[in-house]
Amino acid sequence: MKHLRQSIAAVAALLLSSVPANATVWEYNWTTADPLFGNNDGGTWRSVHFDEDDATGLFNASISLDTATNNTSALWLSVTNGPTPSTASANYAGVYLINGNLFVRPYSTDPTSDHELTNVIATGGYSVSTVGTVKTFSFSLDTNAINSWSGGGAGWLGFGFPYDAQGNTNGDVVSPYRIGAWVRSFADESVSLNASVSVGSSGTWDVTWGQPEDPNIGTWDIGNALVSPVPEPSSALLAGLAGMIFVSARRLKRLR
Repeated sequence: MKHLRQSIAAVAALLLSSVPANATVWEYNWTTADPLFGNNDGGTWRSVHFDEDDATGLFNASISLDTATNNTSALWLSVTNGPTPSTASANYAGVYLINGNLFVRPYSTDPTSDHELTNVIATGGYSVSTVGTVKTFSFSLDTNAINSWSGGGAGWLGFGFPYDAQGNTNGDVVSPYRIGAWVRSFADESVSLNASVSVGSSGTWDVTWGQPEDPNIGTWDIGNALVSPVPEPSSALLAGLAGMIFVSARRLKRLR
């Protein structure tokens, strides 16, 4: 029995040693149960989800809008490590989603105006799924690649949370990790892309405003909102198995 307990303890210790201790996925979720700091002119906001692995730098986004009244056709967003982008500098990154194409360039403090799309940092794609009238935009980004952009200079703050490109967080001792974000929704073809945009090329993000009786550009904002750590599925599973093994070992000891 003694050798059995020792073997169980050894297996449990091995499992726990394989659980990463220095990687955390940080998550932020907004639903219609939360206050909306913005408007529904570009589609009715249903949910916004962001998460990022602070070790790999992989950022995931899922943004849903009801398009029954205003048919959302494009998005623009910027995500920071806490400050509201309206007060942030142009050293942050902005992300544009249109016609299935995604590209990243330095932040603009006015996403609802025409932009000359120069200094493109990264390009990619995004997916759109539709259930009824609800349209969900989903994409992933390598924030490490964006944050290490050589054209940004010493002041480049990049994209994402909980860290900016300088490795800094915002918040306090109790909850140091925060998120700030702007998302802009463009409905009914209110924005178009003039020329094909890629790294090293440029184009124009052309905005057409709707009439007062038929607005077509929506806003969604947060600043210094708390984010939550999410256990890695594999880590949680290993920790759970190890815990079960320790419990089993203690039960065996009581049955001796």
